Amino acid sequence: MVDSKNLITLPPVVRALLIALLLAIFLGGTWLVWWNIGKEGFRDWVVVGMSILQMASTGLLVAIVLFFAEADVSVKSLQCKTKRWLLVALPEQMGKITLDGTTPVAVLAPQGLRDIFGAQYEIDAPGNDCFPGARIRCWVGLNVNRVIVIYWSSGTATTTLEAAFRPTFVGASSVGWTPATFQEEPIDGRLVTSIWTTWTIQGEGFLKDPEKQLFVAQDIAMMTQSLLRSAARKGIDMTAGDLWPRPL
Repeated sequence: MVDSKNLITLPPVVRALLIALLLAIFLGGTWLVWWNIGKEGFRDWVVVGMSILQMASTGLLVAIVLFFAEADVSVKSLQCKTKRWLLVALPEQMGKITLDGTTPVAVLAPQGLRDIFGAQYEIDAPGNDCFPGARIRCWVGLNVNRVIVIYWSSGTATTTLEAAFRPTFVGASSVGWTPATFQEEPIDGRLVTSIWTTWTIQGEGFLKDPEKQLFVAQDIAMMTQSLLRSAARKGIDMTAGDLWPRPL
């Protein structure tokens, strides 16, 4: 069985039997040609043997390519793909965020994963005549097919945050994100509101689908940009001082 990602799912025993069968047919065709070549009245058998050789060699080539050149789906491979998406693909899309529509932001993404399967980001936008400078930090986690985004804020009442960011999260929920949760917690002597939402990606494996990876990365960047702009207009601190967002 071959899935949409060209991943062969036949058991190893079945693969071995198929290759052995093709190899036996190939050897049979070789013997047929060798035994009858040069003999009068056996030319037709030589032609049959060569046809068998051609079909068997083609079958062997196709089987070897399909059976052994399959996608790498080991745990280590998935972990590497997770790290690459979090530390390369996502920061690249974050770098396209703007506060005023033109001026690019600076993106800081500390290397290495944080809290098992996530990474932290800081987006620093310079100010202009329309907006004061603004900064936002977030933690993004990727647990195979489940994406988690966490923002922290301090110094603003939770009810004010909910009202200010409602349009952003209503739009996000229409795509597939869960309704945002606003949770107050005292952290390192500071009262912090943790704002988080998740998305469980349906269908084919997220880490094997570049189209979905790009879509989600761009959607996170758009959601973060919307929060950044709302926070800048309303004077909301989205950095929680020197604290970096993480799962509570």
